[in-house]
Amino acid sequence: MRGSAAAAAATVTRVAQRVVAPSAATPGGALPLSWLDRYPTQRALIESLHVFKGRADAAVAPAAAIERALAAALVSYYPIAGRLAERGDGGELVVDCTGEGVWFIEATASCSLEDVDYLEYPLMVDKDELLPHPTYPASESHPEDSLILLVQVTQFACGGFVVGFRFSHAVADGPGAAQSINNPS
Repeated sequence: MRGSAAAAAATVTRVAQRVVAPSAATPGGALPLSWLDRYPTQRALIESLHVFKGRADAAVAPAAAIERALAAALVSYYPIAGRLAERGDGGELVVDCTGEGVWFIEATASCSLEDVDYLEYPLMVDKDELLPHPTYPASESHPEDSLILLVQVTQFACGGFVVGFRFSHAVADGPGAAQSINNPS
């Protein structure tokens, strides 16, 4: 199955979601943001998708390996494990270093990466299916805009996988987010 037929038949199923906390204790407290980063337009989430071919000899599932590495990286990059919060009389935006962690979603896709042309444009899978969008029980309130990093790992039938990130622009611009992803320690 290739091309649009595969895309039409492709389904992405989110199988688990959880918060991944730092693997060791981290400093607490509030970190101020620059005046530019406090500007309301900076509250957006930067989105990116990263495609990886599978390895037949992979001993650990991609989601498990990424989750473990993420927990370790959050020790050094501890502000990312916090929450955006408003402080003071003026409601100034800060990073509250709570150590709560980042939102992590595991998903599976019913097709191979080859079936969807390795996500070359035009995309044959809706990007929102590959980006993390948490769901919460109706009884809980977790405003998504207070999260700094959300991650989704989608494993395809071929063993390849896609890592989708949504990263708070108030905390890091594109190059800053890429640095924390590419150099986790």
